Amino acid sequence: MSPGGFRLLPEGTALAFYAAFVPFLVVFALGLRRGLHRIGWNGSAAADPGRPAVGRGRRLRRLLSDALLQRKVLERPFSGGAHAAIFWGFLVLLLGDLMLFAEVYVLAPLGRPLLAGAGNTIFQAALDLSGLAFLAGVLAALARRLGPSSRAAVPARGVVPLLLALLFIGASGFALEGLRLGLEPADPDPGAFVGGALAPLFEAAGASGRSGLLAYGVLWWSHALAAFGLLAAIPYTRLFHSLLAPLHLLLSDGGTPGTLRTPFELAELVRTGNFDVRVGARSIADFHRRDRLALRACTDCGRCEEVCPAHATGTTLSPRELVQALAREVDRPAADAGFSEAAATGESVWACTLCGACARACPVAIDPATFVVELRRERAAAGRLTGKVAEMLANLARTGNPYGAPLADRERVAAELGLRTLAEDPRPDLVYWIGCAATYDPRSRGVARAVVRILEQAGVRAGVLGAEENCTGDVARRAGEEGRFQELALRNIATFEKYGVRRVLTHCAHCYNTLRNEYPRFGARVEVIHHAALIDALLREGKLVPTRPLAQRVALHDACYLGRINGVTREPRRALDAVPGLARAELPQRAGRSFCCGAGGANYWFDVPRRESIAARRSREALASGAGVLAVECPYCLRMLEDATAAAGAGDAMQVRDLAELVADSLGPRETGTR
Repeated sequence: MSPGGFRLLPEGTALAFYAAFVPFLVVFALGLRRGLHRIGWNGSAAADPGRPAVGRGRRLRRLLSDALLQRKVLERPFSGGAHAAIFWGFLVLLLGDLMLFAEVYVLAPLGRPLLAGAGNTIFQAALDLSGLAFLAGVLAALARRLGPSSRAAVPARGVVPLLLALLFIGASGFALEGLRLGLEPADPDPGAFVGGALAPLFEAAGASGRSGLLAYGVLWWSHALAAFGLLAAIPYTRLFHSLLAPLHLLLSDGGTPGTLRTPFELAELVRTGNFDVRVGARSIADFHRRDRLALRACTDCGRCEEVCPAHATGTTLSPRELVQALAREVDRPAADAGFSEAAATGESVWACTLCGACARACPVAIDPATFVVELRRERAAAGRLTGKVAEMLANLARTGNPYGAPLADRERVAAELGLRTLAEDPRPDLVYWIGCAATYDPRSRGVARAVVRILEQAGVRAGVLGAEENCTGDVARRAGEEGRFQELALRNIATFEKYGVRRVLTHCAHCYNTLRNEYPRFGARVEVIHHAALIDALLREGKLVPTRPLAQRVALHDACYLGRINGVTREPRRALDAVPGLARAELPQRAGRSFCCGAGGANYWFDVPRRESIAARRSREALASGAGVLAVECPYCLRMLEDATAAAGAGDAMQVRDLAELVADSLGPRETGTR
């Protein structure tokens, strides 16, 4: 809306324009105040005591990349491009209107105009180009919603009326430009090329003289009132996300990938003797206000649902529907009176594997796992865990491992692998964290044997904790039993300190993530290395030299907690590429976009009703690649995918093997004196 357009309107229109704007602005302000009040935001960053603070620089970079540059939005070429065109077009037009306002009412009266000559031509051309981009984006969005082959991820839910309003505002803006140029032929504007092309059309239609001025006035007020109405509607419609999403990107902690909020410090509770803490969410009021901001910032775009393995395999869980249901709870007057029946999540929270795919896909940095875990914690705190979940947690309490097997087996397995405990040899090069799977599952123990052979070949002396190694507690934390997790973590950290452990090797993606990202919160100061990274380093340093060709086509399955969450994707590929004769294939869903095996989020330990298993779906994708071997990086991926392949009767067509097993098979005899 160009303030200069007032000159074609009756005297006093400018005053009426600003007077008309006031009530719309009041409605907008009241809606904004109500929305922020329900979220609980009071203008501060609202530090979350359960998460470490994130630096301002990181927040600003995320705001720039994900809000202003639309980085994640553009991962969808069509719908993302349409959204970006609308966003950027609107932003430039808004800035342009502000500049015109300043030019007409501030700079020109002071005798210092900026928009004159060539500068004005470039300015007007930029506005027209932005307007065209804006209209193209709106039309593309409408086509996606209303076209015969509509592929919109979610129902319209009020989107179409908003898009039509935007379409009218954009189109009427160009029409006003064309009418103005037609009515003022003595004042041409070469930069306004769209209006210049429309002006002859309006003249041919008879829009000149008094009739032209009348048409201009009617259209001008229609355009103005539509813009005012859309502004006033922002806090009451889906457009509210246009304000809340950047706010969430700026204020949310984002967290360290792979970590969960810490609701209490067990060591502090033990010290004070006060165990009266509230854990989990019984109502929307129990969520941190940053969480409530995240819920209301949700754009309902469906990206999380599209990548969710639980949803893809027919469970009752949809991260989009979960977030939307909880977002509606924010707007309920009695938000602290417990969840409404409509928001009851039932057993769907157990279907989540906490794989992180939804958080990675979300363009506004919402992590649905935050809400899943808090709902699980409430059930755990209320003693409402039953079946295999309760059995697994009882095993952890009784034996320090989810299998419920004797702790003494850890000593036996260490001896079988030829490794000495730290009690026997307190100064190894590193400590090999064998983990629960390789200790108690015979198939996974083959991975440990391969790792030990690689270490011996490279001359790396490894020690183990033996019976002093307990489960990291990953499954307890992700099942909602925070106290059990912290108990195990503190016990393991005390063992690290007892022996002065500074370097830990693990072949399990879940152990790696827990030791590396979650233990530091409780005082751990150790370097944690995944075996894929160590093998890659040893190969590049020449300490491992594969000489035995493996004439196999191998596809790599990226473990969620290694590739997507911790960014370890190049190392395993380089390790495979170093094996002579091996031909590597890539799966369609790989690296940061890998598809889950189904074991995460403690799902390995209980069954969730679903149409098909997540592992079966992933196994089919691997078989379709034509690979004869599916390489994995985690014992839980190994078991899930191996079982799924066998169940499909495809065991002869494709083997599932750990990366370490393949590299160990390619090694020749160990050279004398390498150790």
